[in-house]
Amino acid sequence: MVAFLPTAMAPAGRPAPTAADLAKLPLILYETGANTRVVIDSWFRRAGLAPRPNMELGSVEALKVMAAGALAACSAH
Repeated sequence: MVAFLPTAMAPAGRPAPTAADLAKLPLILYETGANTRVVIDSWFRRAGLAPRPNMELGSVEALKVMAAGALAACSAH
């Protein structure tokens, strides 16, 4: 899995954000029920968190465009 983040949202001094880091950001995730979303939800649950996406989409390309536009943090595979 990969998290796409606008540079301004990336955690300082660490190569990868944690679930806690991402939970604080506006999130755009795959739609509920999609295989990728099941993996994402499981990752958050293992950290004791639940993602609260601002938006859910079914297209990885749409997710990338949103992250590239510095609108939110997104995940893809």
